[in-house]
Amino acid sequence: MEYVFSDYFKFCEEFNEIQDTKLYEKLKGKMGNSPVTDKDYYFLTINPRPDIDVQLFLKTILKALSKRWITYYEFVLEQRSDTEDFHGVHTHIIFNKGIKHCKVVLEMKNSFKHMCDCSDFHYFNLKNIDNDEMIRKTSYILDRKADPEKWPKQDMDILFRAKHNLQKSYKST
Repeated sequence: MEYVFSDYFKFCEEFNEIQDTKLYEKLKGKMGNSPVTDKDYYFLTINPRPDIDVQLFLKTILKALSKRWITYYEFVLEQRSDTEDFHGVHTHIIFNKGIKHCKVVLEMKNSFKHMCDCSDFHYFNLKNIDNDEMIRKTSYILDRKADPEKWPKQDMDILFRAKHNLQKSYKST
């Protein structure tokens, strides 16, 4: 009788393994490949309140990016005006992951909570991105925009940066 039970349990174990493999292959076929979860970078856009001084904003960004777990960053300061009134100051920041997602969110929100409403994605927008998206976003913040309607604003960005003594971009060393 013992022999029959051990064969039965062995059969059940093998059957379950085969079913698990079939289910995995079926799901893998529907998804293309197994899902990729390696998103090693973040893209953060911050729109501070209009009363925030540009130099204070820059200082806060640099302080936020000086955390030990951030080993790579690149960012620009921009504005939304196509005239010399320079309104709508904002930044686009790309930086490495370094720690758990929930801690990244918490640390970045704490860094900028006195400058904007971090609960509103229009003012604080943090996205976890993969390497390919990091390359696209870097091109987006550093190169000429594809939309010709944004070119006058980009031309004003040059004057805005000169007026406030800002670099074209800031990058970790």
